[in-house]
Amino acid sequence: MHVFWKNVCSIIDYREISLKMLATLSDVPYSTIINGKKKKLQPSIKTASKIASALNKSIESLMCDTTRLQSECSVFKLKKSFRKNDIALYRKYESIIAYLEKLPVGTRESIINLILTVAGRNTDPESESKKLATKEHTAHYVTENDD
Repeated sequence: MHVFWKNVCSIIDYREISLKMLATLSDVPYSTIINGKKKKLQPSIKTASKIASALNKSIESLMCDTTRLQSECSVFKLKKSFRKNDIALYRKYESIIAYLEKLPVGTRESIINLILTVAGRNTDPESESKKLATKEHTAHYVTENDD
Protein backbone atom coordinates (compact mmCIF):
# COMPACT_ATOMS: atom_id res chain seq x y z
CA MET A 1 0.00 0.00 0.00
CA HIS A 2 1.32 3.46 -0.89
CA VAL A 3 2.39 5.52 2.13
CA PHE A 4 -0.37 8.06 1.37
CA TRP A 5 -3.04 5.40 1.78
CA LYS A 6 -1.36 3.98 4.90
CA ASN A 7 -1.48 7.42 6.50
CA VAL A 8 -5.07 8.01 5.37
CA CYS A 9 -6.14 4.61 6.73
CA SER A 10 -4.49 5.20 10.09
CA ILE A 11 -6.25 8.59 10.39
CA ILE A 12 -9.67 7.32 9.40
CA ASP A 13 -9.29 4.26 11.65
CA TYR A 14 -8.38 6.51 14.56
CA ARG A 15 -11.30 8.85 13.83
CA GLU A 16 -13.60 5.90 13.10
CA ILE A 17 -14.49 7.18 9.62
CA SER A 18 -15.44 4.68 6.93
CA LEU A 19 -14.03 4.81 3.40
CA LYS A 20 -17.50 5.70 2.12
CA MET A 21 -17.71 8.59 4.56
CA LEU A 22 -14.25 9.74 3.45
CA ALA A 23 -15.42 9.63 -0.16
CA THR A 24 -18.42 11.77 0.72
CA LEU A 25 -16.42 14.26 2.82
CA SER A 26 -13.69 14.64 0.22
CA ASP A 27 -15.91 14.57 -2.86
CA VAL A 28 -13.71 11.81 -4.29
CA PRO A 29 -15.39 8.77 -5.87
CA TYR A 30 -15.44 5.76 -3.56
CA SER A 31 -14.03 3.61 -6.37
CA THR A 32 -11.00 5.93 -6.65
CA ILE A 33 -10.27 5.50 -2.95
CA ILE A 34 -10.71 1.71 -3.05
CA ASN A 35 -8.61 1.32 -6.22
CA GLY A 36 -5.86 3.55 -4.87
CA LYS A 37 -5.74 1.62 -1.64
CA LYS A 38 -5.86 -1.87 -3.19
CA LYS A 39 -3.58 -1.25 -6.17
CA LYS A 40 -0.92 0.61 -4.19
CA LEU A 41 -1.33 3.66 -6.41
CA GLN A 42 -0.15 7.15 -5.59
CA PRO A 43 -3.16 9.47 -5.83
CA SER A 44 -3.30 12.41 -8.21
CA ILE A 45 -2.59 15.84 -6.75
CA LYS A 46 -6.28 16.72 -7.04
CA THR A 47 -7.40 13.57 -5.19
CA ALA A 48 -4.69 13.93 -2.53
CA SER A 49 -5.63 17.58 -2.02
CA LYS A 50 -9.33 16.78 -1.58
CA ILE A 51 -8.66 13.95 0.87
CA ALA A 52 -6.12 16.01 2.81
CA SER A 53 -8.61 18.86 3.04
CA ALA A 54 -11.38 16.54 4.24
CA LEU A 55 -9.08 15.14 6.93
CA ASN A 56 -7.76 18.60 7.83
CA LYS A 57 -4.20 17.49 7.09
CA SER A 58 -1.51 18.74 4.73
CA ILE A 59 -0.70 16.75 1.60
CA GLU A 60 2.91 16.59 2.78
CA SER A 61 1.94 14.91 6.06
CA LEU A 62 -0.05 12.28 4.17
CA MET A 63 2.73 11.66 1.64
CA CYS A 64 5.50 11.26 4.24
CA ASP A 65 6.48 8.00 5.87
CA THR A 66 5.96 9.23 9.42
CA THR A 67 7.40 6.07 11.00
CA ARG A 68 10.67 6.56 9.14
CA LEU A 69 10.70 10.28 9.97
CA GLN A 70 10.16 9.59 13.67
CA SER A 71 13.00 7.08 13.61
CA GLU A 72 15.31 9.53 11.86
CA CYS A 73 14.26 12.25 14.29
CA SER A 74 15.08 10.09 17.32
CA VAL A 75 18.49 9.23 15.84
CA PHE A 76 19.11 12.94 15.21
CA LYS A 77 18.19 13.79 18.82
CA LEU A 78 20.52 11.04 20.00
CA LYS A 79 23.29 12.42 17.79
CA LYS A 80 22.82 15.91 19.23
CA SER A 81 23.11 14.58 22.78
CA PHE A 82 26.59 13.13 22.19
CA ARG A 83 29.68 14.91 23.37
CA LYS A 84 32.06 15.95 20.60
CA ASN A 85 34.42 13.01 21.11
CA ASP A 86 31.45 10.64 21.03
CA ILE A 87 30.39 11.94 17.61
CA ALA A 88 33.43 10.38 15.94
CA LEU A 89 32.67 7.11 17.69
CA TYR A 90 29.02 7.30 16.61
CA ARG A 91 30.03 7.92 12.99
CA LYS A 92 32.29 4.90 13.14
CA TYR A 93 29.40 2.63 14.20
CA GLU A 94 26.48 4.48 12.59
CA SER A 95 25.78 1.83 9.95
CA ILE A 96 25.89 -0.96 12.54
CA ILE A 97 23.41 0.93 14.71
CA ALA A 98 21.14 1.39 11.69
CA TYR A 99 21.26 -2.36 10.98
CA LEU A 100 20.53 -3.15 14.65
CA GLU A 101 17.47 -0.89 14.53
CA LYS A 102 16.10 -2.94 11.61
CA LEU A 103 16.27 -6.22 13.56
CA PRO A 104 13.36 -7.61 15.57
CA VAL A 105 13.42 -6.38 19.17
CA GLY A 106 14.23 -9.80 20.66
CA THR A 107 17.17 -10.35 18.32
CA ARG A 108 18.45 -6.81 18.89
CA GLU A 109 18.29 -7.22 22.68
CA SER A 110 20.12 -10.54 22.50
CA ILE A 111 22.92 -8.96 20.48
CA ILE A 112 23.12 -5.97 22.85
CA ASN A 113 23.25 -8.31 25.87
CA LEU A 114 25.99 -10.34 24.18
CA ILE A 115 28.04 -7.20 23.56
CA LEU A 116 27.55 -5.99 27.13
CA THR A 117 28.45 -9.40 28.54
CA VAL A 118 31.61 -9.70 26.47
CA ALA A 119 32.56 -6.12 27.35
CA GLY A 120 31.98 -6.93 31.02
CA ARG A 121 29.27 -4.31 31.41
CA ASN A 122 26.22 -6.53 31.71
CA THR A 123 24.64 -5.88 35.10
CA ASP A 124 21.72 -8.26 35.00
CA PRO A 125 21.32 -10.25 38.24
CA GLU A 126 22.02 -13.62 36.61
CA SER A 127 25.41 -12.55 35.27
CA GLU A 128 26.21 -10.89 38.60
CA SER A 129 25.46 -14.14 40.44
CA LYS A 130 27.71 -16.05 38.03
CA LYS A 131 30.53 -13.56 38.67
CA LEU A 132 30.04 -13.91 42.43
CA ALA A 133 30.03 -17.73 42.25
CA THR A 134 33.23 -17.65 40.19
CA LYS A 135 34.92 -15.34 42.72
CA GLU A 136 33.86 -17.57 45.64
CA HIS A 137 35.13 -20.69 43.84
CA THR A 138 38.43 -18.99 43.05
CA ALA A 139 38.84 -17.75 46.63
CA HIS A 140 38.08 -21.23 48.02
CA TYR A 141 40.48 -22.90 45.57
CA VAL A 142 43.30 -20.46 46.36
CA THR A 143 42.78 -20.92 50.14
CA GLU A 144 42.84 -24.74 49.84
CA ASN A 145 46.06 -24.70 47.82
CA ASP A 146 47.79 -22.31 50.23
CA ASP A 147 47.45 -24.87 53.09
